[in-house]
Amino acid sequence: MTLHVLFVHGLSGHPDTTWKSSDLTEPVWPKWLENDILEIGLWLVGYPAAKTNWAGHSMPLADRAGNILALLLSEPRLATGNIAFVTHSLGGLVVEQILRTAERDADTDPRAHSFLSRVKKIAFLGTPHRGALLASVLTKIGSIVRSSASTRDLITNNPQLRDLNLWYRTFSANNGIENLQLAEGRPETLMGIRLPDVIGTIVQPNSSDAGLPELPIVVDQSHRTICSPESRGNEVYIHVRDFLRRSPASPRGRSLLTGSGRHQYQDTSGTGFE
Repeated sequence: MTLHVLFVHGLSGHPDTTWKSSDLTEPVWPKWLENDILEIGLWLVGYPAAKTNWAGHSMPLADRAGNILALLLSEPRLATGNIAFVTHSLGGLVVEQILRTAERDADTDPRAHSFLSRVKKIAFLGTPHRGALLASVLTKIGSIVRSSASTRDLITNNPQLRDLNLWYRTFSANNGIENLQLAEGRPETLMGIRLPDVIGTIVQPNSSDAGLPELPIVVDQSHRTICSPESRGNEVYIHVRDFLRRSPASPRGRSLLTGSGRHQYQDTSGTGFE
């Protein structure tokens, strides 16, 4: 059975740039997986997610998730096969909200029910489950920088993020979704200058830990490099590759799904490939 792997970028990301590697033999590093995993379909999901309104457009988390879910459900090549997500930063929260929206619609939309039942794995690369300090700072000075809806969604201790996190913990446990959590262990630099210690890593350790049974793995990468392994020997690629090629596990609890039951995806801002 084909495993469809959907790569979802984060804040200010883009499918053409987020997943690039310094290894120029491939346009993006997910293509390496074709040589390491049989029967795999690779998809890049693109959506506008500007940090500020000066830089472009973004939508609130719930609206963006519903927007992407509708497009995924309309893609006939995703109607069969198991599904895995590899996400960076905000992309992990978008995927969690996609699943929550699909669960809401599953009783009335057979496509949503089928899609949800086939999601088996999610890899979170530097996902701020409890928000990010830098987003809080940008929001505080919002009148100057005009922080976007996506940035405002990422403020620390956001009650909506806390509620989404609690929902996902239960949902993933009861439906056998396996998780990989990679946390950044290297401070970010801007224009070659290391960020102050008060900020440190963009996504701090407590925020990259979603409270799932699978404990986070701290990797020697910054927020920007955690999604751009430079070679097949890079620790990020090894963790993602091994995670995806393991056989899916059986549900650990009672499934919450009841009732009815090589490809590309793109929207106006994204690209994909087979």
